[in-house]
Amino acid sequence: MKKILLASLLASVSSFAFATATDYGEISKLYTNNQGHIAIQLNRGFPKADELNTCSNHSGWAGLHSPDPTIKELLVAAKSSNQDITIVTNGCEGDWLKIYSLVVE
Repeated sequence: MKKILLASLLASVSSFAFATATDYGEISKLYTNNQGHIAIQLNRGFPKADELNTCSNHSGWAGLHSPDPTIKELLVAAKSSNQDITIVTNGCEGDWLKIYSLVVE
């Protein structure tokens, strides 16, 4: 019985740790700094991330402290051209939602 309970607990913790949320919209704000961090806000916010509580203390921004250069380029291009993006977030990056992947529409 203890093994079943432990296995159930581990499975629930594992699935929570890897929960992802998919949101979409136009980038309303783009932030970067001289350390290479980049973050965005969407015009529609991040309702799916909020619903799934993937990062309970996020500040309304999604970003990365050490992003891949391709992700940075895509975010800047999407903001410059006012294109919608689909963004997948997974957990927290400080007080931001952590960007896992994105698609420029």
